[in-house]
Amino acid sequence: MGAKKQLISQNNLTSSSMLLNKEFKELFLFLLDYRRDFLKFGMSGSGSSIFVSFKKIAKERSIFREINKFYPSVRIEKSSYFG
Repeated sequence: MGAKKQLISQNNLTSSSMLLNKEFKELFLFLLDYRRDFLKFGMSGSGSSIFVSFKKIAKERSIFREINKFYPSVRIEKSSYFG
């Protein structure tokens, strides 16, 4: 749990977002379990948005399917900003 606690504290909005939004908390903790598959992972500084850059496209597809299955109200936006 130490690694999770350390990642959660990197953005001061993360804790409040987790307290105020149960689905955000569940999704953030779900993604933390896959952090070894990410090049970059965190929360935007402007609100309860999570950004992820995947190491492999196959893992991206797999995780997106899981998100769509368990969190149908989550909107996923893809960008080529990180490469």
